[in-house]
Amino acid sequence: MIHAMIGRVRTTVELTPDIHARIKAYADDHGQSMGSVLGDFAAYGINKFAPPGPSFSIDPETGLPCIHFDRTFTSAEVAEMIAED
Repeated sequence: MIHAMIGRVRTTVELTPDIHARIKAYADDHGQSMGSVLGDFAAYGINKFAPPGPSFSIDPETGLPCIHFDRTFTSAEVAEMIAED
């Protein structure tokens, strides 16, 4: 078991001995703390397998709601979405 400070959140993580050794070796090889490595790996994994959803805002010029995605949609994709309705 290790204690890691990730950002401003302190948490306890249970690791198998082999994973602990691999993370420790990686951290040592890259001059990083284990907490930093675990935070980076966790962020990578969660973003890959459970990416955040869209964010929302109000356009300051028009006052209309805007939805922000992590990618741009093509005209063909938009046309397909409209046709599905």
